[in-house]
Amino acid sequence: MSQSNDKIVFVCLGTRADIIKMCPIINELKRFENVKTYVCLSGQHAELADTVIKDYKITIDNNFSVMKHGQTLEYLLSIMIEKFASEIKRIKPNIVLVHGDTSTALAGAISAQYTETPLAHIEAGLRTYANTPYPEELHRRLITNCASYFLCPDEENKKILISEKINPQNIFVTGNSITDIIYSSLEKDYIFKNERLNTINYENDKEVIVTLHRREIKDSEIVLVCDAIKKLAKKNKNIYFIWPVHPSPRIKNIILKEFSIIHKNLFLLEPLCVRDMHNLIYRASLIITDSGGVQEEAFYLEKPTLVLRDHTERPFCMDSDKCKILPKDEDLEKEILTMLDMASEKTDFSIKKKLSFRTSASKKTASKIVAILEEI
Repeated sequence: MSQSNDKIVFVCLGTRADIIKMCPIINELKRFENVKTYVCLSGQHAELADTVIKDYKITIDNNFSVMKHGQTLEYLLSIMIEKFASEIKRIKPNIVLVHGDTSTALAGAISAQYTETPLAHIEAGLRTYANTPYPEELHRRLITNCASYFLCPDEENKKILISEKINPQNIFVTGNSITDIIYSSLEKDYIFKNERLNTINYENDKEVIVTLHRREIKDSEIVLVCDAIKKLAKKNKNIYFIWPVHPSPRIKNIILKEFSIIHKNLFLLEPLCVRDMHNLIYRASLIITDSGGVQEEAFYLEKPTLVLRDHTERPFCMDSDKCKILPKDEDLEKEILTMLDMASEKTDFSIKKKLSFRTSASKKTASKIVAILEEI
């Protein structure tokens, strides 16, 4: 795929979250001469991944399409290790990149280790030191044991890795590439691809975005969230509840069953494209989520957020009084109303200007990877 003097970067992608954050880094790597990117998609997410790839025009060199109905973690990990390792042996890259803490990232990391290929871990150093989020907390610790180079979002992540006896010379703080994606997504006069979202008056009403997808959430906990949303939607016609429903059959079936009667101010939607989601958060009054990525997006867009988890690996979001961890047995209905009281209906369009000062993470990350390649 390249001339003999080219350096090859093998990128492992698999989920919507890692694709979103890796797209701008991949595009920055393409700016360097004599550096070739080989992008390998596991297929851990299918339809969720497709929209991101199309939006950001990323070329996929190979797609394993491993996803199957009812897939288990052990199936995913075993088949992805086999396929990634085989492809790494064939391509013979100079370095493998994995992002975050997904099953795809762990499979790519183990495959790099098995093929004796240097591994760079992007978004390294996140920890809760608990058993949650499951299984991501386990994944990120195992990836650390496989990696040679660590690219961290911030200084706190670097400190964590140093405390775990990682060589400081191999740890680099390059920022969080999600800021680049958010910045490129935001538009003041944005027209949503999902036409239902264009029917809301964002400047006169309040909007609450809800997302749930984590494996550890129990069926009964999903029902509690649905109950709170149903009660509030019925009582408060000026509050719009917008729920892009995750395609996980277990989660989707519970939600659809609970909302057999739909209020006009309750939108159950298919997963949104990235630009729709970012522009929706930009205009929303409150975010309710168990997602680490959505937690970050809400933080950078300065939106009040209720995190439906017991622990977070992103404590920087907690520095603001706008973000609160809410254990699932708390009174969600009361907390939503409390948080909405502090939220404005008006969209703060100055946020994009503030965000512009954070938009060099992808360039820094790509430059550091190229610098590492020169030393290998």
